[in-house]
Amino acid sequence: MPPEIVTAYRTSKLAKYRSA
Repeated sequence: MPPEIVTAYRTSKLAKYRSA
């Protein structure tokens, strides 16, 4: 797994938490 994908996954996860 490229670090870019991992970062994007973490970012989207944080965004979901912040959104909720």
